[in-house]
Amino acid sequence: DFDFDTLMSLEYVPQVLRETLRLYPPVWLFSRRAVAADQIAGFHVAPGTHIFLAPYVLHRREDLWPDPERFDPDRFAPGQPEQRHPCAFIPFSAGARRCIGEYFSFVEMQTHLAVMMKDFQLKYQDSGPVELDPAINLRSRHNLEMVLSPRAMPSRP
Repeated sequence: DFDFDTLMSLEYVPQVLRETLRLYPPVWLFSRRAVAADQIAGFHVAPGTHIFLAPYVLHRREDLWPDPERFDPDRFAPGQPEQRHPCAFIPFSAGARRCIGEYFSFVEMQTHLAVMMKDFQLKYQDSGPVELDPAINLRSRHNLEMVLSPRAMPSRP
């Protein structure tokens, strides 16, 4: 029952997805090469130097994200992102090398979450802390066991 306009009008679904990507960015580490001499945080960077950027670490900086380990979708409520530096949130990189599939993947995630959550509730089967596997993409080391329950259907007049 969702069309594209309805999906794009949802506010909380993208907030949840952005907060999830803040805590667990798929691209947790990437590199860039300096094309010219520069200064980064007071350090000289020579041309050709490889610079590693870690969104996983950046997204947990307390000066950018108060209480950074807490899951809080309201960080991305309307009006909030304008208060942060534009590069404080880069789950798909940034600039000219930003992931070309970012928009498509975000719409796909919104679709899955909105359609599924309309009819079902997911509950994590807590079997201890989630261990991460920081390979090419960030993922959990083990499967996350979930219980799927149907949502109560509202009565219709």
